[in-house]
Amino acid sequence: MKYKDGEYISLIWDGCMPDAYYVKGWISFDEARNVIIGEECLEDYGLEGKPFRHAYARWSTQGDAPDGCSVVLKEYKESGRGRFKVTVCDIYDPQQKGK
Repeated sequence: MKYKDGEYISLIWDGCMPDAYYVKGWISFDEARNVIIGEECLEDYGLEGKPFRHAYARWSTQGDAPDGCSVVLKEYKESGRGRFKVTVCDIYDPQQKGK
């Protein structure tokens, strides 16, 4: 799964609405917004007031996933082996996840 900087990372989500949208590389938030809108991801959800941030991510195996998706994108705060830079648009407030 190779993506170039500034390219939208297409993911399959378990629920109806994704937790976040990811763009490869640390690009400006305006650029990331345009990339995401260009992918027509936001027909129903919009980006108004959604927070953008920079993070690191890594493709990881999940084992035997019941839905057949054994590779997942895991997010990290710090760089490390196999991690790459991503610009993230949170759809849900990351502080509220799991509450």
